Amino acid sequence: MESSFYKFYKEVLLKVSFSQQLLRKELKKGLQYLNKEEKSKLLRWTKKTFGTLGRRTES
Repeated sequence: MESSFYKFYKEVLLKVSFSQQLLRKELKKGLQYLNKEEKSKLLRWTKKTFGTLGRRTES
């Protein structure tokens, strides 16, 4: 089951997708609040939806 943070950050990323810089910033922020499984899931979804983001965003 997806957490509300996971769903929230998917929505946030869709809204800031006009700016790669904001997208990276919000993705990094979102990864702090998710468990390991959801982090991987969000990273895969982001890559599939927006393509590569250049540098690695996971800490």
